[in-house]
Amino acid sequence: MTANIRTPLVFQHSLGASADSNMKDVERKLMDICDNTVNGVTPDTPKMFSALVFSMKAISSRDMDVINKKIQSQDICPSNNMRVQ
Repeated sequence: MTANIRTPLVFQHSLGASADSNMKDVERKLMDICDNTVNGVTPDTPKMFSALVFSMKAISSRDMDVINKKIQSQDICPSNNMRVQ
């Protein structure tokens, strides 16, 4: 499968409060990447990262800060924290 449309990675976070499900989706995708890269980058990693970026576009900068704090405190990906930082 090839990509026919390029989408820039630069984006503006939404200003309003985002749905809790969007934030949970980002957290789940981070955990999936963490689990998938325990032994290094796999062929699926780029696709997973693209899906993560797409999901991140749907959350607010405030929610991004919350997720970042969870990563720093190792609430997200505690066994493979170096991969998500």
